[in-house]
Amino acid sequence: MAFLQTDQLSATSFEDRVPHIQFVTETDGTTFTVNIANRITIGRNLHENHPTLDLDTLPDAAHNISRRHAEMTFVNGQLYIQDLHSVTGTYRNGALLAPHQKCRLRNGDRLQFGSTTFTIRITV
Repeated sequence: MAFLQTDQLSATSFEDRVPHIQFVTETDGTTFTVNIANRITIGRNLHENHPTLDLDTLPDAAHNISRRHAEMTFVNGQLYIQDLHSVTGTYRNGALLAPHQKCRLRNGDRLQFGSTTFTIRITV
């Protein structure tokens, strides 16, 4: 797998490939990896009919991460994140996202759910 540079995230970058997203915690380097063909829901104790990233194993998840906290979508070769009106909000590179507003993600962006901050690594 090769890490993509920000300028490589175009519609043609993933033409025949499904991107793999690594969520690397800044505190201890714990890594969660997901494949995203269309969308994933991020939260805790999830019971969805599509892929999810369950953060229930993180410390204080029950107090800081909503059950359906955020959703990541992959559309036309671009990766987006949107907060699902979570209690503690979703932050991208330190900026609070407005609920239900899609925000484009790039390799190396920092996402914060509750009290946990992740660096995003996109591989193919």
